Amino acid sequence: MLTAATAALYVGRCACDADSEWAAGFAPVGAAARSALRSMSFAAIMGLPRCAAGLVRALLLPHVSAVEIDDGNVNFSFRLACHGGRALFLKQATNFIKWQPQMALEAERMAREVRYLGKCECPHSI
Repeated sequence: MLTAATAALYVGRCACDADSEWAAGFAPVGAAARSALRSMSFAAIMGLPRCAAGLVRALLLPHVSAVEIDDGNVNFSFRLACHGGRALFLKQATNFIKWQPQMALEAERMAREVRYLGKCECPHSI
């Protein structure tokens, strides 16, 4: 599952490769930071322990903040912001209910959400 730190790293990693307006301000600043984040796979980002992810985020993306929007009970949602005042909403929809992992979400609901939200500009999924 995403945490606030892994959400920021995920968006920063996507922004490294994006040639789109949404990425402005969310990519790492500097060649070394960009190279370091590019060297991490999405699986590696997702596998970071919480404290390690926080440290890596602080080192590579100090200009990006992420806060979990925790009032929902189905999906994992985050608000990310950069110093330029830009903000993004990131949603991780799983095949189970957030607060009741033993309760599965039906495939049709997931398909409706994908159709509704459209195709993500980031070519990677988690």
